[in-house]
Amino acid sequence: MSVRFIMAGLLALSAAATAHADDPCEDLEIDQFIEPRTADYAAFGEDSVDEVFIVRATRDEDEGRCRAFLSFSSDSSAGTERYLAGPEGTRLRYELLDESGKLLGDTTRGRDRLNFRFRDGEDALELRVRLSLPSGQTVPAGTYSERVTARLFERRGGGRLRDERGLTLGAAVSSQAEVNLARQPGLSFSAGRSYDVVDFGELETGESRAIIVRVRANSAYRFSLESENLGELVRQGALGANADRVSYSARLDGDSLDLTVPVFALRNPLAPGASEELVFDVVIGDVNTARAGNYADMITITVEPVR
Repeated sequence: MSVRFIMAGLLALSAAATAHADDPCEDLEIDQFIEPRTADYAAFGEDSVDEVFIVRATRDEDEGRCRAFLSFSSDSSAGTERYLAGPEGTRLRYELLDESGKLLGDTTRGRDRLNFRFRDGEDALELRVRLSLPSGQTVPAGTYSERVTARLFERRGGGRLRDERGLTLGAAVSSQAEVNLARQPGLSFSAGRSYDVVDFGELETGESRAIIVRVRANSAYRFSLESENLGELVRQGALGANADRVSYSARLDGDSLDLTVPVFALRNPLAPGASEELVFDVVIGDVNTARAGNYADMITITVEPVR
């Protein structure tokens, strides 16, 4: 009896050890997410925007080595292309990358997934994933988000699904409006100037000049234009109400302007981020009675997004 009892005990222990060694990933699971902050994205920014989230994977600490991987899928994903959904059907492209900078796709293929392993005695791993929003996306202002499913696989047998959980990724795109000046149409927006001089040379009655005012915005914006001298060129060095002045007329995109008061308008962009070119042209009034000298006026144009 004692022999049989001892042998039975040894067999039971041997069987348990064999089962333990055969399946070191049996209790593998996603324990929790440390979700990323909502990313703040500037539509006209020159740099990508990155946020990091953490997936914590756990298993029993007494198990042996376990090789596993994570994949991330969603309704919008196709390979490594992914999109957050925004206002009125608009989309903001994003990428998921591991710590080495490798793009993570939506399949379980080796090149698309985040591979990792538990060493002997390890019971928890924190896996860092980077949410990256590439620069240059001129999308409307608003909130963008997507629900993503993280799936945890054991690597044996081509991939055995052990656990899956969902998390929400999001971005807030700020309202932006920018203005600059150009002397000819069709230039890139970055080639514009924030300050320029429209030089008439020697003033003549009826002489005209034009400059292009370029605006881009991803939301409605307030447009204002103000003349320092209320629509007149004033002789430099002259002071007071009796200073020598030359009147001029001005138009913006063909519409006459009354520069004795500030000009205000609420405008919408032609398309989010599209550059709109407005022609500001000036025609000099009668100069026959003006004294010699240098005449000038300062025009200030401001755009502000409507938040």
